[in-house]
Amino acid sequence: MTRQEIFDKVVAHFAVQKASAYGDNTCWYRTPDGKKCAVGALIPDEAYNPDCEPAPVSALFIHHPNMMQASGLRSEDQDFLSDLQVAHDDTATGDNFLFNLSLPMRAIARKYGLDASSLVLLGERGAG
Repeated sequence: MTRQEIFDKVVAHFAVQKASAYGDNTCWYRTPDGKKCAVGALIPDEAYNPDCEPAPVSALFIHHPNMMQASGLRSEDQDFLSDLQVAHDDTATGDNFLFNLSLPMRAIARKYGLDASSLVLLGERGAG
């Protein structure tokens, strides 16, 4: 997957889920009730390994390479994926999750030269 495809998929995921993957005072790739974080949304159900919780993205490429390969995620995108993870984690506990998430997501789009127009799905006005 390209970074643009990843970005758009994550935004579309949160537009539907409308909530973070937060529980037991931490963020998860997948919560017991089925919510997924930014990176968790990129991992196919059949490839997901609960033993990956709650490691950082960089550890997934080392300890769960098959899961990451099945996700179509590349190790050279670790910094980008980490930025997505941090955007989720830093906004997971506040009110107005989607609005709060749109701010760091816009910064990520700018940092990596991506089209941010998908942010309209989060309710952001004037995204693009």
